[in-house]
Amino acid sequence: MDIVRIAKESLRIAWSRKSLWLFGLFVAAGSGSAGGSDASSAKAATGVAAAAVDSLPTWLPWAIAGAVVLGFCGLFMHVVSEGALIEGAVRAKNDEPFTVRQGMRGGMRSFWAVFKVKAIMFGVALGSIAVLAAPVILYSLDLLPVGAAIPLGILAVIMGVPWVVTLYLIYALALRFVVLDNRNALDSIGKARLFLHGRLASTLLLFLAVGIGQIGAGVVIVLCLIPIALLAGAGYLAAGIPAAIAIGVLFGLPLAVATGGALGTYQSTVWTLGYLEARASEG
Repeated sequence: MDIVRIAKESLRIAWSRKSLWLFGLFVAAGSGSAGGSDASSAKAATGVAAAAVDSLPTWLPWAIAGAVVLGFCGLFMHVVSEGALIEGAVRAKNDEPFTVRQGMRGGMRSFWAVFKVKAIMFGVALGSIAVLAAPVILYSLDLLPVGAAIPLGILAVIMGVPWVVTLYLIYALALRFVVLDNRNALDSIGKARLFLHGRLASTLLLFLAVGIGQIGAGVVIVLCLIPIALLAGAGYLAAGIPAAIAIGVLFGLPLAVATGGALGTYQSTVWTLGYLEARASEG
């Protein structure tokens, strides 16, 4: 597998196919916010508990309802975008046109299968984390002595890192089996697990290429934020905080949308092109 060629082709597609950026934005946002969902839920739960004691503003229930609706809309678009990006990468590889409307249609066709893959793998990941965190949990509950908790915790880390990475590799490949081979969720996960046999090294290279892309996007954002921060500082000195905020939103929001959309497109395309090349080598 020529990982350099795949990365270059993915960059070309991510830059030239801006119709995919809408879907890339939702994929990148969904992937990046997964770790923060528990903290958000905890904060929401804390707010609900406090509501039983203190009187709340009348607008708060509407705000919560709006946040829930937005959350479901974001989840819907995230799932649709996964399928749309996979199909879009194949079309781009074949130099075929691909519009946002076509992407929505493609994403809707595979919506439930993609959603099931995500739900199953999310459940497996949560269960795995619970098992790996068991020594720490038992120690915090005074059910495990420190002499046993430390070595068991180290062992959990040693075993947990490759296991979590393997789960992610299976997840990324299963999405391609679902969308491109029109398989059901469980069958796709099983096929993805078998697909890794003999291809673990090359699949890890795809994982590395995605990680390098994320680092590159972070560098671009930092470099672009420097002049934006300078402009916002000048606006603050000239007209105060409102001007600084307006400048930050005016220039920062388009930067975040464009970078997120391109990054999500690049990440998905790397996996899709790698999957296609590996499948082609079978024949």
